[in-house]
Amino acid sequence: MRLRTIAFKNIKIRMGKALLIMAGLMVGITALVAIITTTRAFSESVSQELDAFGFNIVAYPASANLSLSYGGMTVSGVGVSQFKALRDRDVKKIKSMPEADYLAAVSPKALRAADIGNQKGLVVGIDFAAERSVKKWWKVVGSMPAGGSQVLVGSSAAKMLGVKEGSRLTLGTREFTVSGVLAETGSQDDNVVFADLSTVWRALGRPGEIDLVEMTAKNTEKVEKIVGAASKAVPEATVSSVKQAVQYKQSTMASLGRFGLGVTAFVVAVAGFIVFATMMGSVRDRTSEIGVFRAVGFRKKDVARIIYIEALTLSFAGGVMGALGGFGLAAFLPRAIGMKGVTVRPEPLILIFGVITATAVGLLASALPARRAADMDPAEALKAL
Repeated sequence: MRLRTIAFKNIKIRMGKALLIMAGLMVGITALVAIITTTRAFSESVSQELDAFGFNIVAYPASANLSLSYGGMTVSGVGVSQFKALRDRDVKKIKSMPEADYLAAVSPKALRAADIGNQKGLVVGIDFAAERSVKKWWKVVGSMPAGGSQVLVGSSAAKMLGVKEGSRLTLGTREFTVSGVLAETGSQDDNVVFADLSTVWRALGRPGEIDLVEMTAKNTEKVEKIVGAASKAVPEATVSSVKQAVQYKQSTMASLGRFGLGVTAFVVAVAGFIVFATMMGSVRDRTSEIGVFRAVGFRKKDVARIIYIEALTLSFAGGVMGALGGFGLAAFLPRAIGMKGVTVRPEPLILIFGVITATAVGLLASALPARRAADMDPAEALKAL
């Protein structure tokens, strides 16, 4: 009789204990796969939200003086900051550097104080296509400007100027059409008027000068590398990153990873203990059976192999059911706890990892019971008959 036949028959005879082993491993692997899959999906969601939130790198002219601002307030009458203005060619240098492949968008800006209607205000010259790529959360009542004769007005500025979509607005000496009003953002964007970059140069002076360049990295992991490259490409500019967003993402991912590993290790350890205790009990219950095997010529390794075959079969079956159950739980969890925007996708490598882990835990937990069975004295075992 083949060893695997004996092992399969024993599983069938002791179905209760076999189901206990499978259930323990299934619960452990379900937790393992669910936690890894959910954590991975949540990490991707957070990464996408941070990457889509807006610019995370900014370049501006390097000042020759110490800062004259504190807490967002600029001290007037103390001195004049000296700097070399950035030019349109500097933006081209940034776009042509090798690390530009890591950039999702580059949005240059020209800031000009101007007479807007009957008030003094700030006009921002931008590339509307690039700006929309940087600020994906923008919502416009109306439409984005389609030409140099159209402008976009921030929500607060629109109220103060008394304009809406289709209104006429004078900037300096030129008249423009308001194509749309920007929905409230809670930022400085609410208080300014946006116009085409080249139009601002022509209408408000200082052609070719750039006051600010906002950049969005495709992946926040590349931010510091882009900052270094841009600083070398445009040495007369100060290039810095919005570190808070990067640090928040990194700390969040690290915390999620540690939490997932801790819970998973505990659950899998419990499953391994269940396998160990059940297999040890099975060996004790089969003392007389093992004694007969040894008396009729079964070698030690044959007895151990029977135990390992049983453990391998039950562990593999528990692992498969646990992996499938874990993915099902992971797909349900985001909706159950209100994690909107998190998409859980089946990943074969995670499922395979779950099955391999279950098999490994089952075999390791069965090592001592298998050794005890193999080392059993046939004469002592036969006394149990």
